[in-house]
Amino acid sequence: MLALQGVTLGAVIALTDNHRPFAELEWWWEWAMFFTGFALLLAAIVLAVVALVPRVTSEKPSKREMRDYIYFGHTRLWKPDALEDELRKPVLSVLARQLIVLGRISWRKHYLVKYSVRCYIGSGALLTATALIVNFWG
Repeated sequence: MLALQGVTLGAVIALTDNHRPFAELEWWWEWAMFFTGFALLLAAIVLAVVALVPRVTSEKPSKREMRDYIYFGHTRLWKPDALEDELRKPVLSVLARQLIVLGRISWRKHYLVKYSVRCYIGSGALLTATALIVNFWG
């Protein structure tokens, strides 16, 4: 999605060159449609980037986080024998805690992607309408 949004951004910028549709905006409402569409496109890109940024830190996790050893970032710090001993204990509470945390992260990323797609569709509609208006009725 981000690649498509980047290509669209490049195309919009290219269409602002001389004798191109977005270079010949005359009326205030044409400018308003263009800038609103462009702002929605930028918002879509920012939302997609925020959704894609991994939530991994290079810092050493806290003692509580180390008890949540199901996360791959924490397992890298365990010794095989110690992790094996820990996995022999009841792990349901650790699993439940990790599922809740991962569910919250996934839900947030889902919403960011959903709003990114909505902004992208809105920007496409506005920018296309602006280009058509300028070319055919301008």
